[in-house]
Amino acid sequence: MQLNHRFLILVLAFAILCVRFVYADDMDDVSPTGFNVGVGAWISPNFSGLSKSTGGTEMSLNHNLGFTTQTLIVPELSYRWAHGQILTFNYQSYNQTAITNLNVPESFQGITFAAGARAMSTTKLQWSNVNYELPVVYDHFPPHNYFLNAVAGIRFLNGSFTMSDAFGNTGTHSYFSTPLPEVGIHGRYRVHGGTDVELKLTGFRVGFVDSTTWLYDIEAGVNQKLFDLLTLTGKYRFSTFYDVDGNNNVFQYRFYGPEVDASAHF
Repeated sequence: MQLNHRFLILVLAFAILCVRFVYADDMDDVSPTGFNVGVGAWISPNFSGLSKSTGGTEMSLNHNLGFTTQTLIVPELSYRWAHGQILTFNYQSYNQTAITNLNVPESFQGITFAAGARAMSTTKLQWSNVNYELPVVYDHFPPHNYFLNAVAGIRFLNGSFTMSDAFGNTGTHSYFSTPLPEVGIHGRYRVHGGTDVELKLTGFRVGFVDSTTWLYDIEAGVNQKLFDLLTLTGKYRFSTFYDVDGNNNVFQYRFYGPEVDASAHF
């Protein structure tokens, strides 16, 4: 992943400007008030996907074109109010180029590739979201042992798939990039002391005449609080995206695997 260092600096600067100290007994809540600044490493998640242009062949990104997995860095910033509401922002990206000799004939954006031909393909993905959470089930404010929140937010998607032959002919498919609404649920339950389990499901599905776009994220993990100000999280995460436009251009990806997060509470 090519991480924008200016983005990280802005996130950290914003967190420092907005630091808010809270009482020590609030640290014992499963959803303490204040800011959380965190970063995660989605460790070499399994990656698969496909691409198909109008009148072209359906190609597997990993099996036909040689794309591989890579660790994704996930910065996140959130704020939690005393009455249990949460506002969260995070960002992720995937950028990889693969060069391979095709084992079967392929066609993309009017370019024909014979079996054995050399092809260079590039996949660029960027996705971020802003989520607002409203408590639905909880023990009290702020949630001390458990909560279940309804999630509503906006998902920002941007990306493209490019494929070139040995003669410099290049075809590009830029998929859906309009901000889209997403909904879901987020729950946490204290198991013992500073240990709790967590589940978060978010996604959306929209259709416009003869085009369809959907995305789903599932996260399940265990959180361990250390020294009242630091939380370590180990979780398993699944994310999938699909887009077909009015010209029958198709792009799909799927990531799934373990993630390790660390967050500081202010």
